[in-house]
Amino acid sequence: METPPPFDQPIPAATAHVWTADLAAIRESQFATLAAHLAPDECARAGRFHFERDRRHFTAARGWLRDLLARYLGTAPAEIRFDYGLRGKPFLVSSASTLRFNLSHSHGRALFVFAQDREVGIDVETGARLGDDWPGLVRRVFSAREQAEFAALPPPVRRTVFLDGWTRKEAYLKATGLGIVDGLQSIEITLDPARPPALLAAPSGLDWTLYDLRTDADFAAALVIGGMDAVTIRRFDCPSSFHGDLFRVA
Repeated sequence: METPPPFDQPIPAATAHVWTADLAAIRESQFATLAAHLAPDECARAGRFHFERDRRHFTAARGWLRDLLARYLGTAPAEIRFDYGLRGKPFLVSSASTLRFNLSHSHGRALFVFAQDREVGIDVETGARLGDDWPGLVRRVFSAREQAEFAALPPPVRRTVFLDGWTRKEAYLKATGLGIVDGLQSIEITLDPARPPALLAAPSGLDWTLYDLRTDADFAAALVIGGMDAVTIRRFDCPSSFHGDLFRVA
């Protein structure tokens, strides 16, 4: 991972910043700082989770989102106001900034993406979520063409390919803010691991670029960003410990 960027400078054009946070490794003092960033409606959403782990992960992820946004925007985390699209995609309220962002978290792993004046969507999933019945999901997630491509793959790679494909489609839905009107089958992507990831068909057209962000065997992740020109992806880690400022590592 790279050194944190200079937050007082705009993200360059054709560049996306992707941040990773280990929500399970957050210390109590850091968690309290992140939780203090949240607005009342976010606290209420956190309180609706049944399990304490899920409440903490939601709180930490939203706290990190606010902390990072505040640095890019030069404001205080608690001053940021969100509104939400039809599918729950957050966006800034009453802001002249061209900064676009998205987040996703699963089983303690969170990813955040930021870019200037380009819509973005990010998704992360873990294989632990699939369980043993995942083959039954293939027809619900993949189109007929994709199912044929999937069936031609060697059985040992199919679970990984399925998770990658599902994540790519979710990232597209998050980038566009679309609901699943015609089902995930209306979005078609490449599945063969030997081919670059790409959108082949999509309800809102193909003016989007797809990137895989998988970094280990446990988590699949994908990024979809508006436009067809190549984008430089810079990756950073949120610190798991701090002293005072979240980026002054203890």
